[in-house]
Amino acid sequence: MSDRFLPSWVGRTEAFFLRAFLVLTVLWSLSTPSKYARLEDPAGLAKWGLPVTWIGQPGAHPWFLAAVVIFGMTYLLGLWRPGWLTFAGLGGMTYLHVGYWTLANSQGNTFHGSQMTSLVLVAQLAGWLVMRWREHSSSAVDARYPNLEGVLLYFSQCAIAGVYVTSAITKLLKSEGRWLLDSHYFAKSVQKVWRQISLDNPSRQEFTGVSPWAEWLLHHPMLARLLFAPGFFLEMFAFLILWNRAWAAGWGMALILMHVGIGIIMQLYFPEFEVLVLVFCLNVPYWLSRICRNQPGTLTKKINTA
Repeated sequence: MSDRFLPSWVGRTEAFFLRAFLVLTVLWSLSTPSKYARLEDPAGLAKWGLPVTWIGQPGAHPWFLAAVVIFGMTYLLGLWRPGWLTFAGLGGMTYLHVGYWTLANSQGNTFHGSQMTSLVLVAQLAGWLVMRWREHSSSAVDARYPNLEGVLLYFSQCAIAGVYVTSAITKLLKSEGRWLLDSHYFAKSVQKVWRQISLDNPSRQEFTGVSPWAEWLLHHPMLARLLFAPGFFLEMFAFLILWNRAWAAGWGMALILMHVGIGIIMQLYFPEFEVLVLVFCLNVPYWLSRICRNQPGTLTKKINTA
């Protein structure tokens, strides 16, 4: 049977690194105390009454981080004790991550740099529920569900691909299909971002000139289209990371390079996106597990005999 667009079986060592890197990513995303203590313009789940203002209260952040660590450790322990520990750890981290960024996005403006982390957590919760349901319904062994860890990896990749495909479709809808043709007008956005960064950092010398990238884009419309076309198609066809491990790694590398290019041109950075693509698409945990597997007496032996 072809393994295209099907989850891969994930061994315990790879699963350990996948889980550990996700916990570290969540901790990194939430490492800075929230600057907000109230909802100026409730957004997302805050409109439904999700309690989030406590996250921004004075003195709350150390306890908040302690809760993230506890849920993260619970999630890791679920690797050795299959069952509800994985669900509890994921559920806790999801609530804390979504709550933190819901509060930040309820101030009248929206930040998109951490949404992928929230979606990966939600996707893993969905994957766990699917496998739990299959277990209780005594479903037959199926190549689509090799093991829980493989499903968690696959659902995480689905969340990542969904973010990029949605971004591409949004570009088409907002531009009435002319996004690539009008891409040289992106010079205006580049200039705006460069000036905004200067205004947000008054301690630096004020930027008063024109971005060299903005000027180049404006005067080279055809080259501008050629420059932005690869990124657009990388997003539109990001679902190809689900083809197999090799495609996930190759497409993931291209997506990271796209983000590096965006950072150079626009000074807009999405480090969490890059880290999640590095972990779940390039799948650094898989290569670490391969290294450990070839070194007897190291982490692999300890994990597999636990």
